[in-house]
Amino acid sequence: MLKDYSVEVSSGDDLTKLCSEALPSVALAATAAATTSADGKAVKKMLRSLFTVVRSTSELRDQFGSSHGQLVPSPALARHGRLAFKAYVAVAEFVSEIWSARRRI
Repeated sequence: MLKDYSVEVSSGDDLTKLCSEALPSVALAATAAATTSADGKAVKKMLRSLFTVVRSTSELRDQFGSSHGQLVPSPALARHGRLAFKAYVAVAEFVSEIWSARRRI
């Protein structure tokens, strides 16, 4: 998707960096679809919130994750995992729909 927006990426880029690269392009596409300035303002505000979701989920993973072979149980509850997962799904679906609509043009 980022190649379609002429954004250069490397194999070492993490999800937060990739989203910070992708969301401005998606924001332009989404805002262009808004019909009034009030709509555009609300869309831009929500798009900023999408990036906050990505960044916060990464922070949650760093704080509560049990990666790197640690045997200590995570203090996170199942509801934290569901919240993070569903928030990421919302971001991914939105970005995917914008990208798909752009490709049809």
